[in-house]
Amino acid sequence: MYRVSFPRNDVAVKVEGRSMHPFLGLTSWAAFTPHSNNQLMVLGDLVLFEDEVNPAMSAALDNGLEVTALHDHFFFDTPRVMFMHIGGTGSAERLATAVRRTLDKVKEIRASNAQPAGKFEGAAIPDRNSITAAPLDTILDVKGQVNAGMYKAIGRKAAMHGHSVGNQMEVNTWAAFAGTDNAAPVDGDFVMLESELRGRHSQSHDPRRASVRFSPLLGQGAGGCISQSPEVGACFDRSASAVVGLGSTLTGADGYVRNRLRALRETRSSKDRRRCRRLSRGSTGCSAVDETGSFRSRRR
Repeated sequence: MYRVSFPRNDVAVKVEGRSMHPFLGLTSWAAFTPHSNNQLMVLGDLVLFEDEVNPAMSAALDNGLEVTALHDHFFFDTPRVMFMHIGGTGSAERLATAVRRTLDKVKEIRASNAQPAGKFEGAAIPDRNSITAAPLDTILDVKGQVNAGMYKAIGRKAAMHGHSVGNQMEVNTWAAFAGTDNAAPVDGDFVMLESELRGRHSQSHDPRRASVRFSPLLGQGAGGCISQSPEVGACFDRSASAVVGLGSTLTGADGYVRNRLRALRETRSSKDRRRCRRLSRGSTGCSAVDETGSFRSRRR
């Protein structure tokens, strides 16, 4: 086994006002060990500050690593510290390069600003909410909920142990918008299969459901699914009821969730086409994705 460590001594961290030495758990690491077929397996835990999370996660995923967890360890830490677990299998060169590029992205963020950002970039979001529901209903192809100028769209539901569970049990896909039509925060959950989470088909015969929370506050950030495109590009699969694409009129920058959902849309499109071919005459039908990302139902 080969292990490398990178203490985060570039930013001073305090917990309850007391300085924290990297020895107390503020050290990024990656460990490599032999795997099958002359390949290696890598596992690691990267210590990240809030403004590093989205760029580092995108770098890891774009270079073939898996991100298996993102969480914190401390209460009352300043600045806030997050821990991102990574993993993967492949050649030593590919895995080492992927880890290096992820760490380099962190260094790039700190080189541009030595201290972690305390807020997202962009203009301040008005406190008063005034989201216009009708355009979002049309784009998302659902009838959303409206409350005090805010908007929420509900998508996929799920089943556990053969029983339906939904929004009252917090197991459903949803996205909520606040602020104004031109500048807004959006947050929500995506319920998806394990194969959809990674944007590719899983060989598992017992696929598990996972829920991904994204919170791009002030139009940007951890979820990063806000873009400067002229419209919200989203759709709900009415047979599988999955949100498979999300952009926004809102200010911000492309990021992790938008990229992952694009991969999810491609995965669902491929699987739906195969499913349509397999369905026999007289079946209830299937769904397919058109070039714009909108789902349409086809009956056999």
